[in-house]
Amino acid sequence: GGLRKDDGDERVDRRSTNASKLDSKREKKRKAKAERAKRRKIEKEQFASTRRDEDEDEAGEAAGDDAAGEKVFHGTFNVEGVMMDDELVLVDKKSKAVYSSTERGANGEHVRIGTWDEASQSYRYWKAEEKKKADDKPKLALNERGETIASIFKGDAKLAAEFKAPTEVEHPFETDADDHCETSPEAHENITNFLKALCGQLGKTPSELVIYDPYYCAGGTRRNLALIGFTNVINRNEDFYK
Repeated sequence: GGLRKDDGDERVDRRSTNASKLDSKREKKRKAKAERAKRRKIEKEQFASTRRDEDEDEAGEAAGDDAAGEKVFHGTFNVEGVMMDDELVLVDKKSKAVYSSTERGANGEHVRIGTWDEASQSYRYWKAEEKKKADDKPKLALNERGETIASIFKGDAKLAAEFKAPTEVEHPFETDADDHCETSPEAHENITNFLKALCGQLGKTPSELVIYDPYYCAGGTRRNLALIGFTNVINRNEDFYK
């Protein structure tokens, strides 16, 4: 009635297979991370080269710019990437606000870090009181009509609370600050027409359409899509590779 040798060998083979699969997944993630780092390095070099070319052309284009009149800024967030001391920052030349290229707020909004100085072509970091004043302002995700989650759900506090941004997030998987930032509400607004067309094809309402996004940062995907009427979104804080 004892175990056969074949049974023991089978269990060993099974454990070996599981370990092999786990090692394979880890190696795949390691290679993907190395590829991202390589791409970022190439992009930085290309960006620096493009900036040099643009600077050389600026003097010759100045007269043409004056004749064309004042530049018109379109969209809700018009910024230019600028390399400062090996750091890429986002500059809004109209408002002189300087934003981090890597940090995002709880609702996916860009985090301001300073003020641009046109004369020196550089920026100064915000003073402590300036940063506190900005942090004290309510940061609510708004859709193109200026609606918040709460107003869309017409005072349904329970439902609004479900989409509230967390104060902090602990991920059950390895994270890299360079890889984790929330997609902005504006970006999700840009796919509204596509999602509505998809609803038409499938015969579903926006609230019935199931959207699955496996990549979780801080829940911004669910909040942003809820703002445009798509509340049936699966975006969980879990390691979907397991």
